[in-house]
Amino acid sequence: MRTDQIEGLKAQRGVLVERLQEMMDTPNEQRPQDQKALRAWLRDLKGTREALEQLDDLLRRLEARNKPKPTRQAPAPAESCGDDSGAVVARIPRGARAELRVEVRTWKGRRLVEIRRWAVQPSTGELQPTRKGVTMEGKDLPALIDALMLASQHAPSR
Repeated sequence: MRTDQIEGLKAQRGVLVERLQEMMDTPNEQRPQDQKALRAWLRDLKGTREALEQLDDLLRRLEARNKPKPTRQAPAPAESCGDDSGAVVARIPRGARAELRVEVRTWKGRRLVEIRRWAVQPSTGELQPTRKGVTMEGKDLPALIDALMLASQHAPSR
């Protein structure tokens, strides 16, 4: 949706807010007195509230969709790695909103290698780890590297 269309929706929201405020501020003696007219007035009040809620929800979704996307990063060099902290060894872009990270870290005295997909969360706009990945001990890396080398011989490369 274009910016001018979003601004138009925001203007419509302003009109709805004013109408709702006028209805809420109407003193009881100025509200319809007969039951049929009062029910119609209350339905109108409820409909205005619902329309305002739906418009607010739509605007929230449009603003979340129009947030700037993160820039694509090339694989990063290895970062320093202390004994207790993890280090990102590589970042491999997977489209505009995700990356594959290779990290080395220590957990309970064991050296671990984690290969995990990280993706941008729509609610925060930040990269977060997903469930797609694997964590293994460093001693298992030679077998994984051999398997990847064998797979690379059979898989087409771009």
